[in-house]
Amino acid sequence: MLLRDLSELIEGSDTERVSLFAKTLKDNYIYPVDIQVLSPEAEVIIHQPDNKLRGDRVERYLMLLDAAAKGEVMDFSSEK
Repeated sequence: MLLRDLSELIEGSDTERVSLFAKTLKDNYIYPVDIQVLSPEAEVIIHQPDNKLRGDRVERYLMLLDAAAKGEVMDFSSEK
């Protein structure tokens, strides 16, 4: 999903749930590419700028998803 699509989803959605989901994504978006994992209630569980994933990006992405599934938070942003 692109950032420009979110405004349309916020304004044009027939359901409040989709609108809330799109608004949460837009409110937490960081350019250029962003990884966000949200709960069913549209709360941000993990927010990770893609350009901050160092090393094996696929492995790091899978680690983020695994942590989110367990309700844990991982943040690779501060690593150098």
